[in-house]
Amino acid sequence: MMSAKSFRNQRRKVFAYFGCSQREADGKCEMDSIHPRENANSQKAPPKPKFLDSVRRVLRLRHYSIRTEESYVDWIRRFILFHGKRHPKEMGEPEICAFLTHLAADRNVAASTQNQALSALLFLFQITMIYTHVLNRPGTAVRSPLD
Repeated sequence: MMSAKSFRNQRRKVFAYFGCSQREADGKCEMDSIHPRENANSQKAPPKPKFLDSVRRVLRLRHYSIRTEESYVDWIRRFILFHGKRHPKEMGEPEICAFLTHLAADRNVAASTQNQALSALLFLFQITMIYTHVLNRPGTAVRSPLD
């Protein structure tokens, strides 16, 4: 049997899903009249996911650890903020070197911390498909065991 508190929490989630509060349940809310899957063609397309959310999605699709995901997303966010919220597609080797130099000179981070930041940035540039010319390192091709 469901407790009253969990019932209220479940009801609150359902109302939030349909975009209305509990006070609007007198007919103004879409929950009573429209099921979201019934009228899918007339609704607007969902908004484009934010950049860091798409990075998280790629990390999860590649089965990275949750701690690695958190760390990489944090380093990527710091990198983007360091360069004035520019998109990573507009940046390359000079921006990465400037960021890593800032970490070493101004922030006095350890070498292992710099390596962690570099790994996150290389992952970022790998998924944005401009990895081969960054830092003059060739992209490492993944070979199939069948090759």
